[in-house]
Amino acid sequence: MSEKTSNKNKIVIGILLLVIATLGYQLYNRNTTITDLSGEKELLISQLEGYKADLMSQTTANDSLNAHIADETARLNALIVKAQSINASNSKELSALRNQVLGYRKQIDQLKSSVDSVNKVYAVLQGEKAKVDAQFADEQSKNDLLTSDNAKLTADVAEGARLKLAGVEGGAYNVNKAGTEKETQSSGRTKRFKACFTLAANALSHKGEHTVYLRVNGPGSRVLGSTGDNRTMNIDGKEVLFTSKQSVQFNGDMTQACCSADMTSSLEKGTYVLELFSDGRKLGEAKVVLN
Repeated sequence: MSEKTSNKNKIVIGILLLVIATLGYQLYNRNTTITDLSGEKELLISQLEGYKADLMSQTTANDSLNAHIADETARLNALIVKAQSINASNSKELSALRNQVLGYRKQIDQLKSSVDSVNKVYAVLQGEKAKVDAQFADEQSKNDLLTSDNAKLTADVAEGARLKLAGVEGGAYNVNKAGTEKETQSSGRTKRFKACFTLAANALSHKGEHTVYLRVNGPGSRVLGSTGDNRTMNIDGKEVLFTSKQSVQFNGDMTQACCSADMTSSLEKGTYVLELFSDGRKLGEAKVVLN
């Protein structure tokens, strides 16, 4: 009887040991599975972090594409935060994360391809723009040079169109009651100064009436008045006095004319300068010495 009891106990103990071994094996497998799932979770999160760094390194000149990259980066950030809160033992959630990571890899590859294409096109456009800018600068330089040449030509034509003196002579005259002139060198007898001049032929000059101004400068450079009111003329942008003026018809050929000024007061001895002006500039001068 005692031997049978002993055999039963051995059988029970054997069964218990087998159950304990089975449970231990299952627990070991479960812990190993959990460890593997946790490792996979960390690997998936690491992949998402890599995708994020990959996205952030993409740059393009296209504003819309840059905005899309920023949106995708924000979505990745949100997915990373979500992935970190997933229970590694929940195989369903982990499987869903695995699929999302795989989908993101494809999206990022497509996005990188788009960025590369845009950047290549932009590089071509930049090259073309540089060529156009260089051509424009070259044309602008040519245009500036042409404008400068035209301005110089215009100035040369304007200068060439001015009246020019071929010669001028000045004299002092005594005038009797009949109006007859007699040249004199006496300051006491002088009643009129006269400058007779010859305008050189000029086909560029304006054909028609020109005003020639006479300015008589006495000793000490004092401008002498004439009968009537003193007047001013514009010479090189400045208003200056003149003594008298004379209208002259000019048709482009050599033309002779005189401009005179009658004195209203006695004159002193010395040198008198008779200056002629027209079209805002000085034409020439003659000197008269009175004793």
